[in-house]
Amino acid sequence: MNSNRRLLRIAALLGFAFALVVLADWLPALRGPSEWHWWLAPVAPVSRILLFTAAAILFGFGWWGLGRRLGDAPRLRRIWLSLAGLFLLVTLLQLALLALFRPNPLALQFEYVVSNQVSGYWTAAQELGPIQTALAHYPERMPTFTADPHPRSKPPGIVLIFWGVQQVLARLPAISQPLGQWARAIRCGDLWLASQPDAALAGAVVVGILTPLLSALALWPAYGLAARRWGSGGGWLAAGLVAILPGRLLFTPNFDTIYLTLTLLALYLLDTGLRRRRPGWTFAAGVILSLETFFSLVTGMAGLVAGLFLLLTLLPQRQWRQLGRQTLALGLGSLSVWAVYALFWGVSPLDIYHAAAPARNDLRRTYSLWLGWNLVDFALFIGAPVILLAFPWPLPPPRRAWLPLALAFWITLLGFNASGQIRAEVGRIWLIVAGIPPVLAAARAAQDARGRLWLLASLLTVAWALGLRWEVNPLEWPPPQPHAVLTALPTPDHPLTAGFGSDITLRGYDLALDGSLALTLYWTAHNQPQFAYTVYVHLLDANNQIARQQDIMPQNGLLPTTCWQPGDIVADTHTLPLTGMPAGNYQLRIGLYYQPDNQPLGQPIILQTITLPASP
Repeated sequence: MNSNRRLLRIAALLGFAFALVVLADWLPALRGPSEWHWWLAPVAPVSRILLFTAAAILFGFGWWGLGRRLGDAPRLRRIWLSLAGLFLLVTLLQLALLALFRPNPLALQFEYVVSNQVSGYWTAAQELGPIQTALAHYPERMPTFTADPHPRSKPPGIVLIFWGVQQVLARLPAISQPLGQWARAIRCGDLWLASQPDAALAGAVVVGILTPLLSALALWPAYGLAARRWGSGGGWLAAGLVAILPGRLLFTPNFDTIYLTLTLLALYLLDTGLRRRRPGWTFAAGVILSLETFFSLVTGMAGLVAGLFLLLTLLPQRQWRQLGRQTLALGLGSLSVWAVYALFWGVSPLDIYHAAAPARNDLRRTYSLWLGWNLVDFALFIGAPVILLAFPWPLPPPRRAWLPLALAFWITLLGFNASGQIRAEVGRIWLIVAGIPPVLAAARAAQDARGRLWLLASLLTVAWALGLRWEVNPLEWPPPQPHAVLTALPTPDHPLTAGFGSDITLRGYDLALDGSLALTLYWTAHNQPQFAYTVYVHLLDANNQIARQQDIMPQNGLLPTTCWQPGDIVADTHTLPLTGMPAGNYQLRIGLYYQPDNQPLGQPIILQTITLPASP
């Protein structure tokens, strides 16, 4: 057995052993120190565990079967079809992983997107105001965002995505209305969230769906980068490893996973430009890198990898003219998006950097802790077997073409870690360059079909174990209240029909008097109301003055009207004390209004006159 094959076997065994340690939690220290600690996930129901396990097994067999059909010299059409099949398999795996925590994974994805604790970019998009003014004064606006710390420490790119999607959906009510109504029901008890327009909620749904899909597109540039160096087998392995990187799967709700796709795409375009000696391709790579930094300045580490890759590739060739042209093209491309921003709105990357400093410094961690433990974090979320194979051990001469990329990656990784500039971040930050190790690891197994299978099975097992045991995206949001509605309208003591707007109808009420007034209202919802209305119950005296009142949301605040679904029948009880009230006739009046602006919904109605006897 040669040394390369031996290393492959060691890496695969390391992955299986690590998965076992994670499942049993035999080494809790792996979950990190107190400054950033990964918690164990709640134990999911057996049915969901089986679903996730089945999805992982299906992916493994699918990757093997599609790879066999691909062959050693596939045509372009077959490559695309095979990668499309792999894309579908990993999408199913991502859905099954999300389903571990909630029966409806799309609803969970929506909650992650709109949560201030997980990201906060969507909230910031709702606070932008006029877009031209917001962009021109974005550095001043950053510290004022409600959500903290993410939008306070990042350029406007991600916030603009939410804003732009919302603007498009506002012009497509046939799409935004049903999506918005569906999304509103997920967190209907959050009154601010539920009061947002359909287009805003629908935009969060769309971005939540697109995020993992865009992340999974990393399969294509990963295949291209590896296949052009060490053939179809190496490319197929790289695509499979990128698909199941533990960090890419576990951080599915985070926008950071898209950086993996963008970095690999930029490197693929750069590699194309260097091979063809066409600076146009290199410029395109720079534009992708510029776009990345417009989302987050930390993604500049991808630009460092690209720049070092260019230099380490061309310097040994001593083609100075080509080196100059390619370097200029990459530099101009890397400045392109920011140049447009500075030209039209007068904001530079330095302005954003300085505005982000307070939020960035709030989360700084101990340097000594960061220096060692962050590399452990990196190995965990990339996968120990992949990291081992991506390290620049000696390789046979035909596969040393990967050395410039390997050196560029490791120099950047270790340099950024030693600098301590991103101590505020945790494991997901390395997703920016996480796609590179699988491409490097593929070099070692390119000609070893059995080694490729064992390596993918090893990493898949690691991802499966981490998905079951680690909670890396705690929602920090109380679970939704139960939806307590009636399935059929009972026969009220006092039937009636009174409409409030186009969404709500009062179908009758029950009334009991025994030292207090107990009123049960029976509401019917025709549509899901956009706003959380307050129900008021008033007893009016002979002078039409309020003698007793109760203003509260339905079911004592547990079932706001934003939670009502078409066809729901809601029994809503209100109690007014009668002790100490003078004898006489009182009118019982009810109605609905929106508390933030006291805007009534429809007209109030008098239910009946109540006669109170004199106290004995």
